[in-house]
Amino acid sequence: MAPDFRLVCVGQREADALPPSIQALADSGVFSERICIPDVPDPLDQYWCQLLASLPEGVGKALVVPVDVDATLDILRVGAQLGEGVAAALPLSVRHEIARPLMKPDEALALSAQDLNDWLNRYAVGKSVELPLLAGYCGWIDAQALKVIAAANDIELAESARRRGYSIVLSDEAFVDDAARYEAVSVKGALPESFAAALLERHPYTALRHPLSELNQQGKTPPKLLTRGPGAILHISHSWGGGLGRWISDFCAADEEHVHLVLKSVGTRKAGAQALSLHLGAAPVPLKQWSLTTPIQSTSLGSYEYREILREIQASFSVEGVVISTLIGHSLDVYDLPIPIVQVLHDYYPWCPPLYATWEQPCSSCDSARLQQCLPQNPAHQFFGDEKPDWYLALRERFIYKVTGRAIPVVAPSESVKSRWRQLAPGLTDYPVTVIGHGLPPWELEAFADHRWETRDTAQLHLIVLGVLSDHKGGKTLKRLMPELLKRYRVTLLGAGEDAPSFGKHPNLTVVKWYQLPDLPETLQNLQPDLGLLLSTVPETFSYTLSELFAAGIPPVATRLGAFADRIVEGETGWLVEISGENLLDTLSQIDADRASLSLVRDRLLSQAQRSTAQMTADYLDLLPKASPLNATRPLCRSVVADSGVRLDQGDPTQKALFVRSGAEYRLALNQFLRYSYHKCQESPQLSRVTRTLLGWALRVGMRLSRR
Repeated sequence: MAPDFRLVCVGQREADALPPSIQALADSGVFSERICIPDVPDPLDQYWCQLLASLPEGVGKALVVPVDVDATLDILRVGAQLGEGVAAALPLSVRHEIARPLMKPDEALALSAQDLNDWLNRYAVGKSVELPLLAGYCGWIDAQALKVIAAANDIELAESARRRGYSIVLSDEAFVDDAARYEAVSVKGALPESFAAALLERHPYTALRHPLSELNQQGKTPPKLLTRGPGAILHISHSWGGGLGRWISDFCAADEEHVHLVLKSVGTRKAGAQALSLHLGAAPVPLKQWSLTTPIQSTSLGSYEYREILREIQASFSVEGVVISTLIGHSLDVYDLPIPIVQVLHDYYPWCPPLYATWEQPCSSCDSARLQQCLPQNPAHQFFGDEKPDWYLALRERFIYKVTGRAIPVVAPSESVKSRWRQLAPGLTDYPVTVIGHGLPPWELEAFADHRWETRDTAQLHLIVLGVLSDHKGGKTLKRLMPELLKRYRVTLLGAGEDAPSFGKHPNLTVVKWYQLPDLPETLQNLQPDLGLLLSTVPETFSYTLSELFAAGIPPVATRLGAFADRIVEGETGWLVEISGENLLDTLSQIDADRASLSLVRDRLLSQAQRSTAQMTADYLDLLPKASPLNATRPLCRSVVADSGVRLDQGDPTQKALFVRSGAEYRLALNQFLRYSYHKCQESPQLSRVTRTLLGWALRVGMRLSRR
């Protein structure tokens, strides 16, 4: 049965309206009843004794808040301290000498109560401390435990409570501003000398008092990251980057209610995880990292090391929800965490070790016999060393059992992913799968809206191929068709990457190997392409590239496959061609001959609202039950991140940085350094064009050599 909490409003009459801050507490859904005590207990050294005497019979656990005190919702979390022998749990406050968060007793509060609570998200010690007295006039009490104690004043009340085995604790989970009602309180002479010395000369919260006093004197507003609520959402990811890395970064940025942590498996193609690293959102420098004694080749069916890491993360960061985006380099133990979990099907692993569920053509089934044949023969299977088919069969069975056994919500980014998973995995055939499409961040949608261009007739259609041009993204198809395409059209390969096929020089061909995402809207506006080609030969699960073409108003011509077939309406928002590309030239000819239809498709795309990351994130959060405001703590406090090197008081912690994991192969570290140097070189306005070209060429050669 849920605890029956009461909200006690001191100095409040039933008929009077509550102050906004206390009304927010009343509206939190935590309290079953509001009790108003019109008169403030006096004298103050009998405050708690008189208040307890004023409470009706039957009141148990209650939050006591004077109406002149500025309290935020943070104080709800202090209530979790009650129980197990704790009779009172008090927040930090201005007026009491023991409970104040500032250095000097007479220091005026320049920050708001909310600002100071937000700064505590960084500087709180993260631990409650036991007190020999009731420090302050606002807090949580176990009224049944205290009401039976006969005492002349609050010091006697606290002493008698301690004789009965009860504790009084002070928590840095919350701060209240009580400066408007109460005078500063000194404890000198009220406590035994040993108690007073411990609390006044060696105060356990001295570590937070120094920085908070300095910030208060400066009147410094906390950075946006620290204004997020308590508790954290943990993302399970790999360190390969790509679309998954972008999706998690977008999710973290779009959700302003939670702190987001990302647990990444760090390894190679042969061993999915040689280490694990925990990151704050998209920050490149980890908060913490763990080397694994036994590397995880693909996915562990159970790992003591992994379970211990999960326990440490959950205990340290108050994790209240988990979003599992991949199992590569992780353990099925993650499904045993006693908190809400959402499973996202970004690809077809772990059912399909080659990830794409494609062997010569998209697979619609994969039983034991087919898996036995696929792994040694499918060229797409390039991962996880010599993991045997029997392992994957056991992994499949345990994965389905873990997900369905707990009725974990499962999400697919497109209808085709949902359909194919149900075809491939019999255990999901009748299991509910929610489709939640990805979105683009607001800044990108705004940039595309600001960089539109007028449709104009040109002698030649201008085709653009956007993104990395590997084989499975259509590199071979384009290589085969390029000679014919260049006879009729202008072609730009934007962001083709290092692994793209080599194309001979041609006046109608422009190849740009890299681009920066923030520059994409302006770059497309300068290029003004008529059509975008998407020639993937494996099913895309969503395709950010298609979203960007839509947002830019560039009609796509894509293979009739996966998410392309889901999202493109033939002749209305684009065109679809066969996977082989055999009818690509004919389709382009028909579009070229009917420029009016091409303009209509472009106008239709520009008139359609594109989905945002805020909408996407809201849909996901709806699947994670909201945690009780009492069952959370500050996930980024001093005791958690003090040794990480991540500066939470400097604003955005996601600034670019190089980080080399201890134990990483030198070749991999060198490749990442050269790649970083190459991008810095290309972005630098201080280098001449000739210098950028020569230095860029040398760095690209180094990158190729370091990959061998």
